[in-house]
Amino acid sequence: MNVYIVCEHASTRQRLKECLPDVTLSDRAPDAPVDLLVRWGSWHGSDLARTVLNPRHAVEACRYHQHVVRVARVNRIGAVSDPRIVARYRIYLFDMRSYAITRRVGKRWRLIKPSRTLLEKLVIRARRVLYSLGLHTGCVEMVPGASGRFLVVRVHSGPVLNRTLSQRFAKALMKFIAER
Repeated sequence: MNVYIVCEHASTRQRLKECLPDVTLSDRAPDAPVDLLVRWGSWHGSDLARTVLNPRHAVEACRYHQHVVRVARVNRIGAVSDPRIVARYRIYLFDMRSYAITRRVGKRWRLIKPSRTLLEKLVIRARRVLYSLGLHTGCVEMVPGASGRFLVVRVHSGPVLNRTLSQRFAKALMKFIAER
């Protein structure tokens, strides 16, 4: 399978190249059709692929916080309209499956293994917001609301990934390819 990842972050691209030697990574969309195109935060170029995860229009729309808030609210998903709010959790999804959850501890993000209840609340909400925005993969930042429900703070269609998150992303991508 000819897999092409369009990633705008040079550091993430380099880490993913180490984990995915058989995958083409670039900051530009392919000139010729490919089997699978994954847009990781980059909306430039066309979607020349048989299967596209994170289509161009969805990635571009996620750049605008108010659009994300509007779409979330239309779909009855709680969202924070003030982009200055500091998120507490980040949920990383690939093909609507979580591959990592991190929690803010001070100024850093730490990988956590949440309880089953917390996991379900975070992942279900994150899936709903990604789906409503037309995305298949990305990162959703959340904060607990006063009512106990989690509120979406922001959505990243291609967050910067450290080494551990890159390895987990690569594993999720390989599982997706194997299922095809």
